[in-house]
Amino acid sequence: MRDPGVEGDLGGDRGEGVVVSAGADWSTPPGPWAFQTLGSYNFGSESFWARGRATTRLGSGSLTTTRFGGEVAFLHGEGYQAWQPGLVMT
Repeated sequence: MRDPGVEGDLGGDRGEGVVVSAGADWSTPPGPWAFQTLGSYNFGSESFWARGRATTRLGSGSLTTTRFGGEVAFLHGEGYQAWQPGLVMT
């Protein structure tokens, strides 16, 4: 149950029930591209969340690789639906 008057409430859907989640990562060795998908479905609240991301390698150091790209998230549940695009640097 949500109470919008409570500080810290993000307005997210909350529900009880079985949740199924999955994810996949794929890259193009030796190429610079990497892709990721994540998703989750809650059978109790009948809500769905998914995200897709594509990044490319900007540079590599001795211990790290810097990547930059874009992502899009999709949310769907009873009474709402939203798309959220964004940029990401890792």
